[in-house]
Amino acid sequence: MVKVTAAKGTLTFGSNDGSGRRQKKIFTLGKKVTLPKTGFDRKGYKFLNYTVATNGKGKKYRLGKAYTFKKSTTLWAQYRKLENYTIQIAANQGFGKNITLHEQ
Repeated sequence: MVKVTAAKGTLTFGSNDGSGRRQKKIFTLGKKVTLPKTGFDRKGYKFLNYTVATNGKGKKYRLGKAYTFKKSTTLWAQYRKLENYTIQIAANQGFGKNITLHEQ
């Protein structure tokens, strides 16, 4: 009897200037694989998704969604810069205070 094993591939996750170490996930080629949380973070930025290009071009791959890959692939984290806002609050004939709000 011949035992056939499905071909395996590796998904490599790169932080793309974020914090965290490169991570790998072994998967079966041609079968759906759900993208795991990697914990990548980049100060002043919000994580958006992954792409196969470091510059964010091409198909977007989202956390928690299942995708089928036909070969080993490297996915790069993509981020969006958070905006900082300064709002000054002043009471009528009172004292004001500067507050910095960060987009989340």
